[in-house]
Amino acid sequence: MTAICILSSAEDVHARRVFEEVAGLGADVAIVDLSGARELTFDGDAVRVDDAVIDGGTVVWSRRPGQREVDARVVDHRLVTFVQHQWQHGFHGAVAATGCRIVNDPQRERRAQYKPWQLAVAAASGLRVPRTLVTNAPGKAEAFRAELARLGHRTIFKPLTPLLFHLGETREFTEGLATGETLELAPVIFQQCVERGVDLRLFVVGDRVVPAAVRSRHDELIDWRVDPDAAYEPAELPPATLRSVAAAVAAMGLDTASVDLRLDDRGDLYFFEANPAGQFLMLEPPLQVNLSRILAEHLIAQRTG
Repeated sequence: MTAICILSSAEDVHARRVFEEVAGLGADVAIVDLSGARELTFDGDAVRVDDAVIDGGTVVWSRRPGQREVDARVVDHRLVTFVQHQWQHGFHGAVAATGCRIVNDPQRERRAQYKPWQLAVAAASGLRVPRTLVTNAPGKAEAFRAELARLGHRTIFKPLTPLLFHLGETREFTEGLATGETLELAPVIFQQCVERGVDLRLFVVGDRVVPAAVRSRHDELIDWRVDPDAAYEPAELPPATLRSVAAAVAAMGLDTASVDLRLDDRGDLYFFEANPAGQFLMLEPPLQVNLSRILAEHLIAQRTG
């Protein structure tokens, strides 16, 4: 039986780092990459995927599991989708049937990716959130922008969910941008622009919260994530804020997440979003904290706790 199963792409650097840490702690660990798995078997007690065996005592860390790659001889897109769904339902259904612990639980993680719900949970946990409007109505979007402008604020917009393998960049929403039929195709999230003081990324595992300040050399960028020169350094936040962040992540039903906050130019702290499978390896060298080890210890503790 596999003690810790990492469900991810075999090429994911975060998965490989946590694999090394779990192995270094003496636990049996395997990375399961469904995109190229050769064999799947479930006998009612255990799931076997190639050399990995998952049963009720296994802890599964699900990190961006990839889509099943289908034999190139299957060219009908309907059959490709059918095959992918068979693997998805077969594997995830069987793993759920074992009753094993999954970090993060897939259904809770799916719900946690809904940005409007994230904002509501964050506010209920004591965190400040920007004024927000979700709409596909150009007139309502323009009225929202005009109201914020009268109050001295810019307005930003971003997709509710990004395209696959694309960053959903945050951009400024200016007058006249909502004209035409493009916005009517799908709703977009509009928010008050929180003018940058200090951007923060927090790595959360259970009740452990590790904050980092993000330093950008490009003040014209609204979204630091598109800055290739962004740097990170240790940050300190009030204990009450750290507790609120941990409480928000827990209320979303998550064990772990990367949380983005911004301290504005007046000193007010705002919650932006939580990414259940966010990047954290870039924080390890400047913070001199082994975040991969913290996550590995958490996974092992779920098995023995």
